Formats: sequence, structure tokens, C-alpha cells
Amino acid sequence: MRMYSPYLLLVLALVTGVGLLFFFNPETSFYPPCLFKKFTGLQCPGCGSARACYHLLHGNFLTAIDYNLLLTVFLPLIVMEGFSRLFFINRGTESKLRIIQNHVRPLHVLVLVLIFWILRNVPIYPFSILSSDH
Repeated sequence: MRMYSPYLLLVLALVTGVGLLFFFNPETSFYPPCLFKKFTGLQCPGCGSARACYHLLHGNFLTAIDYNLLLTVFLPLIVMEGFSRLFFINRGTESKLRIIQNHVRPLHVLVLVLIFWILRNVPIYPFSILSSDH
């Protein structure tokens, strides 16, 4: 039982976070603003993520894509990687879900995030579509 307590706490924290996000809309609730955007006026790669997750939880996929395309597209991979790490990493077995480890390197992710970060702040169409300020 002691071995599973960190996993139980992690699952409990995730369920609590998802519950809060489901019931409280980030556009009208107590969520803190993005400090990067507040001080620079530019959007970070995560701007719009809470709103995108809120709309994903409510089945509004197009609205979620409108708020943060990068998160919405890669969220299934992130969930599969988390699931794989949670259930397979300490068991000595290799999971077939380890897509990120097997095919995507941290440098690839960093380059992709930096490109998204730059392009979403270019105020020219079609890059302005990537902005979460609509």
C-alpha cells in the first residue's frame, strides 16, 4: 500500500484539477492571468491552455483548438505518455504507449514550442489565427 501512495496522490490531484476545470470556466473564474502576457503583452505557448482544456472537457473541440492549437493537438500524446509512465515505468515492462520517448526527443519538443511561441505573436494572417485573443 505504501508503494502506491504517491500514485494515489497524483491521481487525486489530477481528478481534483479536472473537476475544478470542469465546473469553473477560466474566462469568468478565479484562475490567475498569464504573467508573461501581463508584463510583455505577448502570448506564451501556454496562453489559452486552461480555456482550451475547459472547452475540451465540455466537448467543444473547435473552440479548444481556437484557444490553443498546440495543446489541443498534443494533449492525446501527453495523456498517453503520462498513463504509460504511471503504470509501466516501475514494473520493468516496456509499454507500447511510449510514443514520446520512442519517437519525439526533448529537442524536437523545444523547437516546436519555440516556433509556435513566435508564430502566435506575429500579427499577420494566417499566423494571427494561432492567437488565443479573439
